[in-house]
Amino acid sequence: MVKKSDLKKLNSILQEANEFKNLKEYNKAVEKYFEALTFVEERVKEPEERDDETKNIKSQIDQIYSVEIIDIIDTARDFVDKEDFNSAFSTYDEAARIADKIVDKDMRAYDVNEINYLINKTKIEESLFQGVLVKDRNEFDKAISMLRDTLNAAKEFYMEDLEAELIKKIEKAINGTYS
Repeated sequence: MVKKSDLKKLNSILQEANEFKNLKEYNKAVEKYFEALTFVEERVKEPEERDDETKNIKSQIDQIYSVEIIDIIDTARDFVDKEDFNSAFSTYDEAARIADKIVDKDMRAYDVNEINYLINKTKIEESLFQGVLVKDRNEFDKAISMLRDTLNAAKEFYMEDLEAELIKKIEKAINGTYS
């Protein structure tokens, strides 16, 4: 059984962690959760109770990482919208590094798959952008070749959804190059 004073201290630490999470100060929130983990390991004597608290805190840490990844992905999408692909890829790498910290296997797999999906989608968007730049320089044969390669990559990527918006953009760019 946990002493009342220990429970009060633990709740105080967890509340601070939640406040940092709400302020999107993820590193400080994670630090507080690790402080709570240490506190539980040192103060909670009952093994079953300690294991339950430890699992709960680790789950909270994973959730913070997942929320942080969502914010980072939003930043990467902003870079893609501005056609700053190098910054987008660097930002996705940052998200992947955070995903590697997630303890829960299913949550980590989901986040890693989502990041990989977005990286591949961004590669296709960058290829489309490069093909259009080549077309704008009046290098039509090279542009058509680049855009066809991009179209093939997009069709492979969107296997089940050949009506995907990105595929239509690529086809439009190819048709515009022939005009």
